[in-house]
Amino acid sequence: MSSKALALPLLALAIAAPAVLAIAVPARAADPPGVERGVRLFEEGHDAEARAALMPVATTKPPSATAAFTLGRIAMRADDAKEAERWFEVAVKLEDRNSNYHFWLGRACGAQAQRANKISQAFLAKRTKAEFDRAVALDPDNLDARNGL
Repeated sequence: MSSKALALPLLALAIAAPAVLAIAVPARAADPPGVERGVRLFEEGHDAEARAALMPVATTKPPSATAAFTLGRIAMRADDAKEAERWFEVAVKLEDRNSNYHFWLGRACGAQAQRANKISQAFLAKRTKAEFDRAVALDPDNLDARNGL
């Protein structure tokens, strides 16, 4: 098989793989009850039910980073990047060393930049890049964040 014939399937895989891999939201053993159910509902596409399951554990003290992150993902799916940014900021504050949280915070800022005025665009673009840079610094194998740069 020629290298050109291999290039097309590899390109398709490179485009599709990050989207598929980014869907999974791992619940951890340290998460409070309800998080695993909320994450599962999100992964199944039941956003309203997932939100209802996750809100109590994302808004209690201490909040769950996984719950906040998943609520951010729900907001992104609903095309509400400002709400997503708020939840991703909570997740990042709780787990600053999580590359995926920084990547998604950068995505939320980037989505807002696309609709913002020129002044806000400059600020949001810098923030997007800073979050992607942080994601790559934490995990050089985070291909989504590397592609965002």
